[in-house]
Amino acid sequence: MYKNLREVVTQYAGHPWFIENHNNIMFELNHLELHFLDDYLFNLYLDEVSIDENPNNSNIAYLIGVTSKEPVSRIKTVGGGFPDVDCDFEQSRRDDVFAYLSNKYGEGFAHIGTFGFAKAKNIFKDVCRIQDVSFQDSNEWTKLFPDNSESIKVALEESNDLKKKYDAEPDFKEIVDYASKMEGCIKSVGGHPCGVILADTPITDYVALFESKGMHIAQVEGGTTETIGLVKYDILGLKTLDVINLSFNLVRQRHPDFEYTYPYDIPVDDSNTYDLLCTSNLLGCFQIEGDAISAFTTKCKPRTIDDISAIISLYRPGPIGIPGCLESYIARSHGLEEHQFSLPQFNYIFKDSKGLCIYQEQIMRLTEDMCGFNTIESMAFIKTIAKKDREKLLKLKDSFVDGAVRNGQDKDVVTKLFDDLEEFARYGFNKSHAISYSLLTYYTAYFKANYPSEFFAACITYESDATQKSLYIEDARKNGVNVLPPDVNQSTGGFNIASDGSILFGFNGIKGLGDKVIAKIESLRPYTSFGDFLIKARLNGITKAHIESLIHSGAMDSFGYKRSCMVRSFEKYSSDLITNPKTPPAIDLIKQHIAIQDEYFTDEDYPEFTLLSILEQENKLLGIYVSGNPFEIVKGLTMERYVDSESFVKSIDAHGYSAFVLCQLKAVKQHKTKTGNAMAFVDAMDHMGNTFSCVMFSGYSNVKDILIDNKFVLLYLVGKNGARGVTLNIQSVIDLTNALENSSYTKESNDIKILNLNFNDAPGTVQIRSLQNKISALTSNEITEFKLNLNIDIGNYIYHIKTIYLHDLSIDTIREINKIPNVYLTKHINGTCRI
Repeated sequence: MYKNLREVVTQYAGHPWFIENHNNIMFELNHLELHFLDDYLFNLYLDEVSIDENPNNSNIAYLIGVTSKEPVSRIKTVGGGFPDVDCDFEQSRRDDVFAYLSNKYGEGFAHIGTFGFAKAKNIFKDVCRIQDVSFQDSNEWTKLFPDNSESIKVALEESNDLKKKYDAEPDFKEIVDYASKMEGCIKSVGGHPCGVILADTPITDYVALFESKGMHIAQVEGGTTETIGLVKYDILGLKTLDVINLSFNLVRQRHPDFEYTYPYDIPVDDSNTYDLLCTSNLLGCFQIEGDAISAFTTKCKPRTIDDISAIISLYRPGPIGIPGCLESYIARSHGLEEHQFSLPQFNYIFKDSKGLCIYQEQIMRLTEDMCGFNTIESMAFIKTIAKKDREKLLKLKDSFVDGAVRNGQDKDVVTKLFDDLEEFARYGFNKSHAISYSLLTYYTAYFKANYPSEFFAACITYESDATQKSLYIEDARKNGVNVLPPDVNQSTGGFNIASDGSILFGFNGIKGLGDKVIAKIESLRPYTSFGDFLIKARLNGITKAHIESLIHSGAMDSFGYKRSCMVRSFEKYSSDLITNPKTPPAIDLIKQHIAIQDEYFTDEDYPEFTLLSILEQENKLLGIYVSGNPFEIVKGLTMERYVDSESFVKSIDAHGYSAFVLCQLKAVKQHKTKTGNAMAFVDAMDHMGNTFSCVMFSGYSNVKDILIDNKFVLLYLVGKNGARGVTLNIQSVIDLTNALENSSYTKESNDIKILNLNFNDAPGTVQIRSLQNKISALTSNEITEFKLNLNIDIGNYIYHIKTIYLHDLSIDTIREINKIPNVYLTKHINGTCRI
């Protein structure tokens, strides 16, 4: 990996290729200098720097270490086109790249512009508003326009009602004519989220700029940049790079024997990784986690990077559209079909893809060797394919077929081959792109197979969608990784990983806690008890809302009190001691008040919140269920057989289909039919996390008290395929929520296996002996799975003294240990990793 341009030049100055192409290289190096971003460099994966007419970019990118993939064999000559550089960066640091480019190139840097054009229906409505047409008339008239009309002229041809009104009413005709004249005008302008341009002089030497949200934006779109002499770069943010980088860093922190310096140092022949790729356990694995491609991957049984590359390239609209292509690849993967191209004399071109045409480069080579195209013609051919321009592609058909026939091929065979290539044009990969992406697929699978705790911590950290985050947590549990609620004494902003591999939720995931509050909570630690926390919180401006969020999210559970009792009494506890935070009470008063906290928070007659209430609060604050999954409970509340919504829809045939679906109602909207009867449109989420929509007509009035948002129910659905597509009708409803609400919350003893009991300073022999006496009833004389580690907390260091084995670690045990003065409890996290 070369760190600077001087090192590249020094290394390759005597190379014949370098000497021959010296001028071109120095020009391109100037433009590729943006890649030298110090810490970013090894996180950068180049999508495709090898553009069609200027192939030297691929060679340069390889020489300077932007990509570790050697230039593809298609590169032979140099044309006059401009480079089109696509770069994938970590999504979380993409703004840093923009800032770097802005600082580096100054006035020579700008974002590419984007333009929104006036469409038929929208521009008509705008003109109605300008002409003071009433809102009601405007809406009614706009409905006369077909939804997908390309233009007002086409709309008049497609809609008889629109044409009649246009011919009969002069005022209406005038509005339509005005709209027709404005159609196609630029209606809005903005900046491209990824595309930027660079120049060696101020951009204004080439094109006018405008400013928006502090960005300088060119008044041209991407397709125009080359025509005015500017190089375009796409600075893309890829969340997968964040996940890989964080997984890698966590592994290095937690496993000192991990020997690799960069992610790409990891060997690509790990058997555990390929074993995982041969299963359906692929959630979180880049490019292959969807149900369909996951099933395809499993059938292919990949064992090399080339296999992965072929899989992610084949499962695209283009190759999928070629009859039998996927089935043939599966058969060839298992040795059930010969690895042979349809024209066997060209097998050498397709040897790396089991005789099947998968990549753009293969097509280029075929057009040269079979049809006699020169390099420029083959590049034009593949560019037409890459741009998915079918019209231009069909114009090349005669050249393709005639050239092949001149070289001895059968016309019918090559015509059929061209038709397959035309289908491929819908979405065919180039191999350089596919190999880069297959490496990312491999790395995500590598971490999931070998270091699941680190992998899932990274996935959860960088996932913003609550539903997807829940799926990762469920998948983590399926893979033996438990996800624990946050803890006020241990959580950081991100996620910590315990010594047993459990993931501890971070403060950043709790809604309502800002960075300042999190920093304050961390700075006031340790908290020896709930009372100690409340007093420190009251004196340091941590509010009631913050405390309630911490309680309901589970961050206070380690203090040993029921959440219901903590919520009910925490304000009174604080106010009984502290009436004015500006004049804190004496230390002795604080100690006395902490000593009597059980009187406030221990009430055996006061019930804990129901499990459903606890889970709903966690979901509200964390976006996910942590202490359990309500669906796991409701599954046991019904004897009816049920299916998930996706399986239900797939089972609908010409005769329809009916079955129960277990779900939670997300949105119920009541309506009236034309005859005045009540009906409802229902959005729901099934027990697999899939969302679906359905409707209830007859009988809705009888169950409207059950069909309420957030209820857990069994819906008996009837599905039909009709002119409007699939419809799902509710025939009956079984309410499961009442039974769920009566399910009590109990903290299982096996949730936590190990606790740390931390002294605030070095204890003496007498203090240790006293502690042992106080917990003697809880102590086991035999080795058990429940441990209490005695530690000394001195500044940034935790020193381990000894380990005591316990009978269990129930909530009652935790409460008893919490009564011991001058100590605080934490879950056992050894080698804590901060994210």
